[in-house]
Amino acid sequence: MDWGDISWFHHGDNEGPALAQSFLEGEPDAIPRTRVMTRDNAVDAGLPFENREVLILADKKSYRLYYDANDGMIGGIRNYLASWTLDPLTSESCQMTIQSMYDVDENGTVEVAKGWLDPVYVMIVDGLDKHMIKTRAASGAAAAPS
Repeated sequence: MDWGDISWFHHGDNEGPALAQSFLEGEPDAIPRTRVMTRDNAVDAGLPFENREVLILADKKSYRLYYDANDGMIGGIRNYLASWTLDPLTSESCQMTIQSMYDVDENGTVEVAKGWLDPVYVMIVDGLDKHMIKTRAASGAAAAPS
């Protein structure tokens, strides 16, 4: 799966950013590579309409991905760095871990940052889980983490 393809992203009944569009800048498999996302509800919240996440490492063999988003994606935070890891458990399942670190500046609070990030992480895991189930069903076999 290409890092920029977020067709699996599922909003569900969760709070959080309303993703309008996503596209990639740069060549396929290039690092660094930037994913640009637009969010319909960001401006009303005083946040940038466009977010830029920069992929800084991707290891397709060990299912590791690291990126930063330092463009004001959430008001009051800076130095955002995140990682996703997928660790196979069986031929049909894996464990996904999302970690992030960031600094809260004088204009922000941990509660506001968590209020935006926690629902996003839930949407990511939910969307990927549904995507993998659909992929596995379509192939008629176990779908390995991608």
